[in-house]
Amino acid sequence: MAGMIDEQTEAEAPHPDSEEGAESPEQERAQAGIGSRTKAADAIPAELKPEYERLVMAAAKILYSEQAKDLVMQQMSRQVPPAQMIGEGAAGLMGMVLRAAKGQVSAPSVVAAAIEVAAEVADFVSEAGKPVSEDDRKGAMQFAAATVMQGIGMQKDQVQNALMGQTQQASPAGQSEQPMEA
Repeated sequence: MAGMIDEQTEAEAPHPDSEEGAESPEQERAQAGIGSRTKAADAIPAELKPEYERLVMAAAKILYSEQAKDLVMQQMSRQVPPAQMIGEGAAGLMGMVLRAAKGQVSAPSVVAAAIEVAAEVADFVSEAGKPVSEDDRKGAMQFAAATVMQGIGMQKDQVQNALMGQTQQASPAGQSEQPMEA
C-alpha cells in the first residue's frame, strides 16, 4: 500500500466528501465500527470531528474497494514486519485520501485519522488470516502516524515529540489545529 500512492491516480480515490456509488456488503460491514477503534478521536476538538470522520471513511472506502483488492493483497504478502506493513498501508491510504481532498484539512484530523486507519488495516489483515499482535497493532499506529506527520511537513523532532506524548495519551493532542494543504 505504500506503493499504492504511486500506483493509483487521484481519480481512483474517492473524495472524502463524496457519496458516490453504492457500497458493497463488505464495505457496509466494515464501516459499522470505523472511527471508534482507537482513542485518537477523543483528542479531536468537536469542530474537527466531521472532518476526521470523512477522512477515515474515505480511507476505508478505498481499503474495501474492488479496485484496491489486488494492491491490498500485494501489500499483505510483503516480507516485512507486520507493524511496518500495516503502518505503511495506512499511510498509503491516507496519502490517497489527502490527494483526493484537494483542500484544507487540519493536522490533528489527519494524524488522528491515520491512527484510526492503521487500526482498521490491522483488523482487515487479521480478518484475512494473518495474525496481528497487540504490539504489532500499536507499532503500526505509531508508524502510520509518524509517516503521515512527516508527509504533511512536520519536522522530525515534532514527530518524535508528538509520538512520545501519544504513547502516553494515545492521541495526537499536541498537534497544531492550523489547516494544512492536502
